[in-house]
Amino acid sequence: MISEFIATEGLKFVLTELSSYLRDKASHFRTQDLPDLEAVYQRAIKVEDVKTIWQIDKTVNLNEFYYPSKLKFNNSVLDVENLSSFPPKTKIVIQGTAGQGKSILLRYLAGKEIRHGSKIPLFIELRKVTKRQPLESLIIDSVKSIGIDVDSSSLEELFKSGKIVLLLDAFDELQEDLIIDSLSYIEVLSVRHQDLKIIITSRPDAEIQKVASFSVCQLKPLSASDFKPLLNKFYSNDPSEVDIIIKSIHESDSGISELLTTPLLLTLLTITYKSYNKIPEKPHEFYEKLFHVLINRHDATKPGFKRDFKSNLNEKQLEDLFCAFSFYCMLDKKTSLTNTEALHLISKASTISSLDSVNESCFLTDCIKNTCLIVQEGFEYHYIHKSIREYHAASFIKNSPLELKGKFYKVAISNNKYYQQELNFLKVIDEHYFNNLFLIPSYEYIYEILNWDGEKINPDASLFDNVEIKFNMNKLSSIHVGSLSVLADSYFPLSTLIFPPIFQVFLKDDNFETEESSIQLRDLEDNYGFIEKTIMTLNQWVIDSQTTYQSAKQQVNVKKDIISSLTF
Repeated sequence: MISEFIATEGLKFVLTELSSYLRDKASHFRTQDLPDLEAVYQRAIKVEDVKTIWQIDKTVNLNEFYYPSKLKFNNSVLDVENLSSFPPKTKIVIQGTAGQGKSILLRYLAGKEIRHGSKIPLFIELRKVTKRQPLESLIIDSVKSIGIDVDSSSLEELFKSGKIVLLLDAFDELQEDLIIDSLSYIEVLSVRHQDLKIIITSRPDAEIQKVASFSVCQLKPLSASDFKPLLNKFYSNDPSEVDIIIKSIHESDSGISELLTTPLLLTLLTITYKSYNKIPEKPHEFYEKLFHVLINRHDATKPGFKRDFKSNLNEKQLEDLFCAFSFYCMLDKKTSLTNTEALHLISKASTISSLDSVNESCFLTDCIKNTCLIVQEGFEYHYIHKSIREYHAASFIKNSPLELKGKFYKVAISNNKYYQQELNFLKVIDEHYFNNLFLIPSYEYIYEILNWDGEKINPDASLFDNVEIKFNMNKLSSIHVGSLSVLADSYFPLSTLIFPPIFQVFLKDDNFETEESSIQLRDLEDNYGFIEKTIMTLNQWVIDSQTTYQSAKQQVNVKKDIISSLTF
């Protein structure tokens, strides 16, 4: 209680300073009273309360299980203790793969700042951005929750105060049609408020990483030395269980320790190991038994007990429908849904699963109450982790008729950024069709638009007619590859080869001036030689890709030959 009192006093000091500053700057704030500090603190500190796949039945404080994160930043490893761990006035993207704990880290930093910091953190979940409620609106709501009444016009003074930190979680979960407006708003804030600290989390290769004013730092993967201290957080009352799991990991012949690079995978391993007493060997195995484990977790000690589900489905039907529902969520690019959206997609999923008599509301209740893979927050529903949706959507595709697979893989060739994680799962669980319908055609499509003749890329390739360089207030903002979206996608990392040479030149050219908001790459070629620099890098990528391409072709052809030789 003493520490909570000190934290409240710290927040009171910051809010008092902020209120004084705002009163001096705008008449709008002069009539506002200082908010109830205790109430503000209690609302703000709820940022630390989360539901996890480890303890899915209840909300827990993240400090009970948080394991310190490390970041690769400016060629060094940064121990992240609080927001002061980052340089002042920085604009940073914390980049991490699925399950690396990006959101938990950002919530932890927000909680530390509320308790002991000198600024007020505004934690915003970007998945909540909608057309009706854009990012600016969410920020305004967050400010109002600390007792300060602002609108769009007065928000500017708040950013100038030096007392605010913006923590924007999961840029990659923004809906596609909201990315441009949200990105533009963030870019304007970055340019207009040089002193405003903004920290954003994202999976790799989102649009935010291409914004020149942001530095990108990478969450460091777990190593074997992290397993025991992290598991001790889960088994604080039973250290012997930790020793058994660690021993099983190291004794496994599958090299599983090399796969355990994220807290999520380590957590999934412990959940499935406790039920099956078996160490998974491949990434998809962390997920494939999870539905069964979670839906039966309360019944393991009740011999002969068979749980009835509200939907009146059996376990297999429930899982099949959950996979189909996840597939439709993937198509709609949804990880969060309103009740209306959820019921609509469940209806579609039940039809394609030939379960037309299912009551959608009852199925949704089963997902929330029995599996806990779907969580209800207010009037919205979302997956306990985005990778849960991705695996089960991939599982649905894998078990679907060839007509559906063919349609999906064909679309994924030119739009794989929407389906990267699903494709990563399908690469293993649907290997033949993944290679035949996606991987091989993708490489052939890329070779074609690069105009590769078997030895080198032609400078006249259509790729270079589609690269557009964007500017904001005479500063390099971002780079887009037009309609050739396969090149901008993270499954094939060509964009990471194209962008650096262009960025580096403009970063060094302080004399560059333009009134244009965007310029085509070819229009700058004579002065900067971007195409020549990029071709050298791309040529090497194409040569390196031949190993994967030819291997996939060989595997497909071998299977086709075996099938054609069969007699019945």
